[in-house]
Amino acid sequence: MLLFDLFKAAGVEIQQVTGCAISSVVPTLTQAFEELSNAISNRLPGARPKTVTGMRINTDYPAEVGSDLVVNAWRRAIYMGRR
Repeated sequence: MLLFDLFKAAGVEIQQVTGCAISSVVPTLTQAFEELSNAISNRLPGARPKTVTGMRINTDYPAEVGSDLVVNAWRRAIYMGRR
């Protein structure tokens, strides 16, 4: 109920939600949030593990780069018209 209360406090109707972004390193929470996203908006988050973004990640260990950083960079590239 806390999530719905936060929406209400912000003056956002749950019907206005059309999608979400999730960044989690806890698999059980990730699954719970994906199910919640699907229940609210009938959509799953677009970026998931192994999602091909077309972006080169210049680091020795790309798998260790946080999903939040990858998604932020990916969305920024789309916003800037580079994807």
